[in-house]
Amino acid sequence: MDIIDVEHLTFGYAGRDKNQNSKVLDDIGFHINEDESVGIIGANGVGKSTLLKLMVGLLPGYNGTLRIHGTEVKKENLSEIRRRVGYVFQDSDSQLFMNTVYEDVAFAPRNYGMSENEVRRCTMDALRKTQIEDLADRHIYRLSGGQKKLAAIATVLSMGAEILLMDEPSAALDPRNRKQLIKILKELPGIKIIASHDLDFIYDTCERTLLLADGKIVRDERTRELLKQKDVLEAHGLELPLSFRFYPGMQETIFGAGRNDNLV
Repeated sequence: MDIIDVEHLTFGYAGRDKNQNSKVLDDIGFHINEDESVGIIGANGVGKSTLLKLMVGLLPGYNGTLRIHGTEVKKENLSEIRRRVGYVFQDSDSQLFMNTVYEDVAFAPRNYGMSENEVRRCTMDALRKTQIEDLADRHIYRLSGGQKKLAAIATVLSMGAEILLMDEPSAALDPRNRKQLIKILKELPGIKIIASHDLDFIYDTCERTLLLADGKIVRDERTRELLKQKDVLEAHGLELPLSFRFYPGMQETIFGAGRNDNLV
């Protein structure tokens, strides 16, 4: 059974003239099954972030079908949808607003009226999954960029989110924090949908990738097959992942070296 169903999805932002509408997504469709990890790539402005926001109900007014576990993403269903779907903003400071990591991660369970025992259980479970239990009492302003990203992920996991949506998760991370984030994402269960310009990050975390261009999904393929197609990527304003860019004609050798065998 498909967990996410998108059919004939069309969305545009209204211009100054209310009769004008600039289409960002135009009649797109795809389906995502349980435990899939899916990358969304494309040039600036193709609608990657827009698509993620539509899936969690942050943008109203789409046409077509958008269902999560059979439930239509619309205003009256948002409470149920957001228990299942967690959206992690590109800028972690947009997501973290309490004094300490524990308070931020505990905010959503408390807001849903859980008992304090349940709040603590859910909060500590989310902190364990993101490997930041030791930061529970740390003030948000004292966190590094990588720690803030993990705390932001924990805030959506504390509600038991089965679907994780991430917008440019590797942006501004140093190599160490980037590597840790990749490791944690690969260990997390559930569906992960990641929009990013960082194609190496997509390769390391996603089994399948959608390429957006001109409001359409122009490719929907296994990540390892799509990201070695230099001509396709360049035609849509992208470049080969860094790991392959300096080894022309040797992509298969690199893949065969087992850089990330679990994605093969």
